[in-house]
Amino acid sequence: MKGLVVYDSRYGNTEKIAMEIGRLLGSNLKVLMANEVKEADLKDLRFVVIGSPTHGGRPSENIIKFINIMPVGLRAVFFDTRLEKNNQGFGLKIVMSVIGYAAEKMERQFRNRGGKILVKAGGFMVTNKEGPIIKGELEKLKSWVDEIKEQSSILMVK
Repeated sequence: MKGLVVYDSRYGNTEKIAMEIGRLLGSNLKVLMANEVKEADLKDLRFVVIGSPTHGGRPSENIIKFINIMPVGLRAVFFDTRLEKNNQGFGLKIVMSVIGYAAEKMERQFRNRGGKILVKAGGFMVTNKEGPIIKGELEKLKSWVDEIKEQSSILMVK
């Protein structure tokens, strides 16, 4: 499986998720911050996993830029770190319902460039803007990564 995990992180929570994805996916895989990716890192990839914190309902600028330079035809999976809407006050719940989360916007941006989605985006909850990751989210991550493994192994057969 030749894959790449690319992330941006403001407070370290998205980085923790990205590192765990890399660990769970295993061999033949790099985990890099978006601003560290070189052209050579994008050669001969089967898929890429891309993660960003959600700020104002959007992904980070570094991730937006990275998606715009990704090779067309590559398969991708997206994730974000986000606040849990149900634990917020009434006003913030409404705002969050309207603006949404980064993962959906990253998927849309990638599809608009002709990219194909490998697995539905994942969203992993943090307790507040700076974290930490909510207990149980890393366990949820494992089943999501199992889905990525299954789909990426199908790509290897084709």
